[in-house]
Order: sequence, then structure tokens, then C-alpha cells
Amino acid sequence: MKNLLIVGASSGIGEKIAKRFLQKGSRVINISRRNSNLSEIKNYSLDVTDRTALDKALDEIIETEEIDSFIYCAGFSMASPLKYVEEGDYRYLFEVNYFAFLHCLYRLLPTLDKNNGRVAIIGSVASEAVIPFDCYYSSSKAALNALVLALRQEFTRVKIFAALPGGTKTRFTYKRKVYPVDSVYEYADKMTKACVNLAKIEQKGMTADSVAKSVVKNFQRKNPRPIIATGFINKFTVMAVRFMPLKLTEWIIKMIMGRKNSVG
Repeated sequence: MKNLLIVGASSGIGEKIAKRFLQKGSRVINISRRNSNLSEIKNYSLDVTDRTALDKALDEIIETEEIDSFIYCAGFSMASPLKYVEEGDYRYLFEVNYFAFLHCLYRLLPTLDKNNGRVAIIGSVASEAVIPFDCYYSSSKAALNALVLALRQEFTRVKIFAALPGGTKTRFTYKRKVYPVDSVYEYADKMTKACVNLAKIEQKGMTADSVAKSVVKNFQRKNPRPIIATGFINKFTVMAVRFMPLKLTEWIIKMIMGRKNSVG
């Protein structure tokens, strides 16, 4: 992995992945809304939903860098019941979580193909154990899983996989867009409980560096595993969800996300 492009290396999991690859001697290029604090990184500051700005950056990267590896870490999450969500919000979420990745991969594919490249997408355990009041996030991550599995059948020289972190202690928790309780009316109590419990799960979860370690390890395998859950608890969760009856899975998630909890 000589020349690695990361989308979302300015913080969280993406920053830790970048740091690990820099330590291995890789050249790292970053696309994110703000610059990475890692001085060795070349930065392109933009919002990935701005297709004009994104294409301009990709044009320059493709022309000047021999990209052989690509990792997509950008993500957006929000909490709202479907009944009151604004269309612009869920479209923005899918642009960040799914379509921007698909577009970057489409643009980078010729150079990745030429260099027998590698691709990783940071998905989520929420693609398997879905999150109430954040159905948009869960469904966007599930779509990524399906895309990765299909592309593994399609690609001949490029190796691609998805990593599924569960609760991870990062600032992502506090960047989530949560609809005000006075705008969701009859859902206010349930949504508040779900948001509080999700935040606790995240902030008591794995460190970003632990997730990064798992991603880098699979990235460097001769044949990366198609979809990996990071950490024992997340592996257990994914396996349990896949094998348990759906009714039981629904009941467990409802109990976990709907339990009463103090905000503090």
C-alpha cells in the first residue's frame, strides 16, 4: 500500500487508520471537511456531497498520485422517526454514507485495477443489528454490505471488504443530528431513550485505534475477509443476529434501546 486515499482521515477511526499506514511508510492522501492534524498527510478539504468539489479533487489525485489503496471512513448519522423526517436530511445521509463512496470508487477504479488495488469501507454493526430512529443509517450501511459482496464477485484484480465497528468511543456520537423532541411529538420519549442508550453504547465501546488495528490487519491479508466485525462483542452480535429468529432479535434490540436511562 504505497499510495492510500482515505476519505475521512481528519478524526476518529479514519485518523487512526491513517496514522497506522503512515507508520508503515505509506503515502496518505485525505479528503474530508477539515484537514487532518497529521502533518504527513496531503489534504483536500471539502464536503463529499459537493460533487463538483469532489470531482475536482479526484481529478487532481488521479492525475498526480498512483493510488493503489482506498478506504472510505466518512459517515453521517441522525435520529428521527420516519413520520417527521425531512427528505433533505435522509438524502444527505445517503449521499455521505453510500453514494459518495460509490462515486469515488467508480472514479478510482481504473487506477486501482491497474495497480491490483485494495478497498475498504467502514460500515457498521448497525447494518445487522438495526438502530431504531436511525433507520436511514442502518439501511445505508446494509446497502454497503450488499454492494461489497456483489463487487467481490465482479472485480478481478481489486480486493474489497467492509469492516463493521459497533459502539466506538469517538466524537461521532456528538455529531449525530438529533431532531428536537418538540418536533417529533408522540415519539419524543422513545426517541430520547434510544439516543441516550446508543450514546452510552458508543462511549463505552472500542477505541478508534482498536477498530483501526482490525481494519489494517484485514487490509493487509493476501485475501481479505469479505465482511469483518471488529472486536469480540461485535463479532458475537453479528453472529447472534444472523442466527437468531427475527422476532427474538427485535425484542432484544427493543429492550436495549428502549430502557430507561439518565441522560448524564
